[in-house]
Amino acid sequence: MLSLNQQLNPQRPRASHDRTFAPGEKVIARHLGEIGWGLFAAVDFAAGETILWLNPKDSRGRFAAWHTTYNQTPSEFGILMVPGFYWLPDETHPFCYINHSCDENCGFIHWGRIEDQGLRIVAYRSIRQGEQFFLDYALMTAHYEIGLDNRMWNITPCLCGSPTCRHQVAAFSTLPPSHQVAAALPNGPVAGRVLAHLIPSLPHVRDALRLHAPSLYMDYLEALQSQIACASSLYCAYGADS
Repeated sequence: MLSLNQQLNPQRPRASHDRTFAPGEKVIARHLGEIGWGLFAAVDFAAGETILWLNPKDSRGRFAAWHTTYNQTPSEFGILMVPGFYWLPDETHPFCYINHSCDENCGFIHWGRIEDQGLRIVAYRSIRQGEQFFLDYALMTAHYEIGLDNRMWNITPCLCGSPTCRHQVAAFSTLPPSHQVAAALPNGPVAGRVLAHLIPSLPHVRDALRLHAPSLYMDYLEALQSQIACASSLYCAYGADS
């Protein structure tokens, strides 16, 4: 997970006007002053409604192996979409403007299963026009992501200001076990808020999913397989180019 912070993102546009995106993307990026940018709803979204797609084939993004980026200045906002590879959107993609909150209002569904259009970002509750979108960065951060100090990536202190603030943003593996399990199990219209490839190293999360949502366990395995298959093809391409 690479940091979303204006001071660490010199390439991010600094103009004060709103930014719109591709046709059909009903969101607006808005400059918030010293804290940088945020992403806002241009229309109302119902709980469970798709807000964005993260499409690996989108020309507004590129893949990079995590070990080629971990020791560089984090000048891009990226997601470890599949094991070992960041997907890095450029400033024309709305995803790179979404800020963190420990009480997020949007994020992944179906454990980040890669569909024909990519990964969905959906509303976790009703979001009104003009409301800011927030992700929980921990739900897409692996334990092997390293910061500039060669330690596990983190943002300390967290400044989200929510009543449930954890005071630090770090890898999924650092969350309390109850938080980890809750992110994997169904919650209202959403099942699988954490990326599937972050779960295998935490057997208690996998076992809780199999025990409490057995009908969805195969869906989780399918999501994991979709991420592994994508990573395998990227490893082949990366090997060929290196």
